Amino acid sequence: MQGKVVGLFLNKAKGEEPEASQVLSLEVGQGIHGDRHQGDGDRQVSITSSEVKKWMEKQKEKGLCFGKFKENITIEGIDFENLREGQWLNIGQVQVELTLCSKKCYASQCELPYFKIHCALIHNEVFAKVITSGEIKLGDIVSVKTLR
Repeated sequence: MQGKVVGLFLNKAKGEEPEASQVLSLEVGQGIHGDRHQGDGDRQVSITSSEVKKWMEKQKEKGLCFGKFKENITIEGIDFENLREGQWLNIGQVQVELTLCSKKCYASQCELPYFKIHCALIHNEVFAKVITSGEIKLGDIVSVKTLR
């Protein structure tokens, strides 16, 4: 399974819009340099699929998390629903380990369940920790590596 990096974002402070970037610098045990989640344990890096972002744009009814979740990396061409915790992603020079392969659903506060719309966001957001330091650039190839 291979994909490609189509978006890179630095989230400097809570409540601010993410800053688009051409390159992100990642460090083992720290995450992304300059990101507000730097050094944040198992959720150092947030990753989403470009396919789910397109799905979100097409929805007439907007879910609670559509504006709440701010990813660092957007990838196209990877089937996020088949990703599992413990797998590694090779992204350019960097390797990250997937630590959480879904996001919390706030169904009681969201409009989507009311309109009987299944939220694709839940299984198309993953979190990771940095295994190999380096840079990620727009256009880098992404591959999935299963270690177990």
